[in-house]
Amino acid sequence: MKKIVLFFYRPVVAAAILFSIVLTGMDRAAVGASGELETATIAWMQKNQSGSELFYSQFADNRWQRPTQLTQTGDTNFLPAVEMNGKNETFIVWSSTQGSGFQLNFAIIKNGKVSKGPAEILTGFSSNLGPSLAYDRKRSKMLLVWAGSNGEADDIFLSEYSNNSWSAPSRIHSENEVSDYLPKIIVDPNGSIKVEWQATLAEEGPREFSTILHSGTVNKTAPGHLEKLHRLDRKAAIENCVTRLPDGIEDLNDSSIAFKCAGKTPEQVKYLGSYMGKVTN
Repeated sequence: MKKIVLFFYRPVVAAAILFSIVLTGMDRAAVGASGELETATIAWMQKNQSGSELFYSQFADNRWQRPTQLTQTGDTNFLPAVEMNGKNETFIVWSSTQGSGFQLNFAIIKNGKVSKGPAEILTGFSSNLGPSLAYDRKRSKMLLVWAGSNGEADDIFLSEYSNNSWSAPSRIHSENEVSDYLPKIIVDPNGSIKVEWQATLAEEGPREFSTILHSGTVNKTAPGHLEKLHRLDRKAAIENCVTRLPDGIEDLNDSSIAFKCAGKTPEQVKYLGSYMGKVTN
């Protein structure tokens, strides 16, 4: 396959991430909510003069706790992913940059406080973007996927958290010369693990890809198909569970929330702001 150098890839992704959707004067209430929110953690980016820092808030005792600053680095911290495990812990993974390269970082929140990190995930790559988390309940392991590279075209990699550390990255598809980006990992109720991502092919243009982990088979669909399905799922999940978000969030666009509604398994929603805008307007 002919190599494609996507000079526009990182600027376009960054612009999409950092585009502000400021919901001023709104109660941020989801209409028609019928479920009861039991627990949740939301993480978001807040820009400042030197870059951007991450904050988080947890829902406990039937109310949102006061926002807590997670990073104090002076770097640009962005693209948080949030997920809960079965041990009353919440993982937050995000990308950061000091102007050259992009590293992955993580923290673990327990009982409203940081129990581990923030710390860098040593991937061996100079570029690490678009983390996505999912919890494998069958094996009691947190799973992480992201787009990584050392200057060549990005590929999608997987790491597992076990024994207080992240495993070495493993590529989840065949090596190729096309930039793969914006991955998403999903564990369905039966325990099947699916990874989705996007790429632009020389002959066909943008496409969406998916694989069942370790199956060796990659499926390809037209752009927007998978995202449309997820958008409907996210909208339904928010409307049925998250009735209000914490005060003090200036920009919800680069944000993620993991939540559990009464009687349901935990769910994760990335880039909450764009979806909340559609729900509340």
